[in-house]
Amino acid sequence: MSSPSSPPTSSEGFEGVSPPSAARHEGPSVGAPSDGGSRPTWCRPLDALIERAIVQLSVIASCTPRNLALELAALENDFEAGRARRPRFHYEPRANDAWIEGLGRARDEVRALGPWGELYEARLRELWLEAHIGRTAGTDELGTWAAKRYAARDDFHAAADELCARWLAEPAPTPAPRSRRSDDEADPGSLVSRLRAEVGRRRLPFRVEVARGLSALAATGPKSIFVAPGRAMSDDAVARTVMHEVEGHALPRARAQSLGGLFVRGTAFGSDDQEGRAIHLEAQYGHLGPERRRELALRHHACALTREGIDFVTVARSLWNITGRWRDALRITARAQRGGGETGGLTRESVYLPAYLRVTACIETDPTADRWLGAGQVATCALPALRQLCPEPDEIETKP
Repeated sequence: MSSPSSPPTSSEGFEGVSPPSAARHEGPSVGAPSDGGSRPTWCRPLDALIERAIVQLSVIASCTPRNLALELAALENDFEAGRARRPRFHYEPRANDAWIEGLGRARDEVRALGPWGELYEARLRELWLEAHIGRTAGTDELGTWAAKRYAARDDFHAAADELCARWLAEPAPTPAPRSRRSDDEADPGSLVSRLRAEVGRRRLPFRVEVARGLSALAATGPKSIFVAPGRAMSDDAVARTVMHEVEGHALPRARAQSLGGLFVRGTAFGSDDQEGRAIHLEAQYGHLGPERRRELALRHHACALTREGIDFVTVARSLWNITGRWRDALRITARAQRGGGETGGLTRESVYLPAYLRVTACIETDPTADRWLGAGQVATCALPALRQLCPEPDEIETKP
């Protein structure tokens, strides 16, 4: 999973970074080269604005409960004892009014500035929606903004519903032995050890850190790969997670540094399609097996039910009917509904399967597309504009 590092808790962020006012502040016309490349100079203040927004407005950080592990354990005890209830998660909504106003103003200013303006407008709108999500974390209002941020983009969302149903109809897999602890630094086969070894082997500019409060096994930020502590893992799960975080997230971030601009800071939907590309790579490397398929399908199913307004207890029971394990049912339900109040939730995992199908179709149609998708947080819908505006990135190796 890709995620920015945890943002600061202060209000620092928007102050001191002004919207571009491109036509007023910069001399060159749209499309005039700067920075030794093809970007107009008015992109520079936008890059600074977006970079600070990424840190300050982290959706995952905003929507991760402060008491996630403790409350999941309490929920499991209560559900096992027949005392089904709603979770009592604690969130810290953010005062994002200044960001909402500033991002909206910047978005409106770049709207008419040609192809680069369209790319930046879309990314600014996405961050504007994420600012609303952070402001409403832990309330019923969050679901409305999350539904806009993660809305269906194309026909791949309907195709993902069908894929989810097929994967859930497969025979239940036999769980692999979970003999590794994710954060066991004394075990060379643990997730934290394998990640550090791979990062070192590839000489990537990333730290590998253990971080409490992650709902995923691991997450990659701009400079760090975070590992959840105390998770029991199989060797297959360790290998898959290392490949996913390094090949799917860390390497594109590292490649993006030489390209700058929106390759580093992401196009609109870039983080979504990067998750899809990471799953595509899992399939290429032979890691998209029965357990992984079921996990992804369960997340998609939980998000679909949540979008229909189904409450936590009912969604958890639906997943228990499939898995027969309260621990998995509650963990996945909490992940789908994180950030929500009495109803709704973030439902970010609703984009994973559509993105997987979208990226796979894109690469199968044009294998050279992966040069762009693997060069940063780049969405498939941004490829036509980027190909018009930028030199083609170097070819990359994506086969095992």
